[in-house]
Amino acid sequence: MLYATIAGGVAIASGAMLPWMTFYAGLQRVNGTSGLYGRLLLAGGLLLVLVGALRVWRDGAALRRTSLAVGVVAAVGAILLLARAYGMAGSPASLMLVPRVGPGLFVIVFGGVLATVAMLRLPQRTV
Repeated sequence: MLYATIAGGVAIASGAMLPWMTFYAGLQRVNGTSGLYGRLLLAGGLLLVLVGALRVWRDGAALRRTSLAVGVVAAVGAILLLARAYGMAGSPASLMLVPRVGPGLFVIVFGGVLATVAMLRLPQRTV
């Protein structure tokens, strides 16, 4: 579970660089890093990779709290952005643009959930 933080950070960072929306039936792509939220999520993903690498050598409560906070914020933020993207894609005013939601936000949600679940302490089984 220790390397799940690094994998979650990589997923968040790569999801920020993937297309979040496509227009004109996929001809025009809008990547996440073209806006402020995408850049913030990219920085959060890179921070998770750094925190995960530091946790390999020294595991501390501050590092665990940081990775938990970044994972939760990334997942919740991406879910809110997904709701807004679906709202925009379904509006009648955007029918001429033929908008579709891209895979980037889904990858960010997966990475945020992965980083969050990695911090949960599961009870140890005794045999």
